[in-house]
Amino acid sequence: MLNRMSTALFKPRLLAKFLGDKIYFPFLFLFLIFLIGIAPYSLDLKNGSAIFPNEYEQISQAIYNTQGSVALSDGKIVKTDGYYLKTEYFIYTFGENGPSFMSTVVNIKANEIELYGYGVRLKRISHNLDNFSLNPNADKDDIFNFSHLVYNFVKEAETNVKIAYATYTFVIELFQMLMLILLFYIVGAFINPIVKQRFRLYYIIYSLCAYFIFKSFSLLFGIELLSYIGLVYSFVIYYKALKAIVKIEVRKG
Repeated sequence: MLNRMSTALFKPRLLAKFLGDKIYFPFLFLFLIFLIGIAPYSLDLKNGSAIFPNEYEQISQAIYNTQGSVALSDGKIVKTDGYYLKTEYFIYTFGENGPSFMSTVVNIKANEIELYGYGVRLKRISHNLDNFSLNPNADKDDIFNFSHLVYNFVKEAETNVKIAYATYTFVIELFQMLMLILLFYIVGAFINPIVKQRFRLYYIIYSLCAYFIFKSFSLLFGIELLSYIGLVYSFVIYYKALKAIVKIEVRKG
């Protein structure tokens, strides 16, 4: 594995020596580098950052900073049009119907609270809040009671949120990888049409190690540019590997 990785990164023209690999080996290689690319996401889950530790304070602060108002009066939600609260990780809506396909949304209704993660309802409970009113000048008791209720609700749902986050991330990253493979595969036919389809796929897989390595560092350090550098580097590797076959064929002729 390391031999193929180092060859791809530093001597892409020599990747042809791995074209004799059995069919399962490149896909095993692809699986491993894919895991390398998404590994930093696991740190978010391990460290518990799916639920931010200061979410309670953020809810209270959002109430003071958000223009408009919402109130629960006589069993009904009354609010300014478009009123919602937003923290670093959650969006809190009021009286909405149906699922939300935004990342993580907490919807507060007159008698229940729902948590949606990427379009899937993760948790629902009934609440016993009496009438309350939220606005920048709201009563401190209203703000305390509301913030305390919804914070405990999302905290108890932390495991569900993490599972939804991990599943969503895996599916999105897998889809992006498949689109990259398809794009490289199509472009490769124009770069060097004499290369067999299977060998072209091998080259794509081995060249993508650069992208996933750079992507991993991009996630670790929060520098998105590194992902794009890795993508360009992978294409350069792919291009050089394909062109090297042309040179080999010319020399043989």
